[in-house]
Amino acid sequence: MFLLRDGDISWTPAVDVCERKNQWLVYIELPGVSSDEIDLIVYPESVLIKGTKTPPVMELSAERIKINTGCFHREIHIPGRICMAFVTASMKNGVLSLILPAEEQASVGIPAAVQGNKLRLKKEIK
Repeated sequence: MFLLRDGDISWTPAVDVCERKNQWLVYIELPGVSSDEIDLIVYPESVLIKGTKTPPVMELSAERIKINTGCFHREIHIPGRICMAFVTASMKNGVLSLILPAEEQASVGIPAAVQGNKLRLKKEIK
């Protein structure tokens, strides 16, 4: 076993990206991660997700540790430009779901919102 310094990446969440009708759907597996532990930053052509998964409290010493815990970081590149004003995010059953409209869809949709658990949704321009 090795030790990580604060800020080191200790695991990477699984991600699925699907394209549908001028938008991208992104699903990020984050089981056991609280929405308070997630930072989501949307750029014009990518999404950055980072945070920390707190390890479960173990009353006895563990013989095997297979559950991913600690800091995570994942940047997802999108093959087009995202209309950042209309991004939506929701968290359910340990899966963060993002709807990223293509820039051509700027005139259609609902302004950026976070549904369900609150996430710190930050929008920045690279």
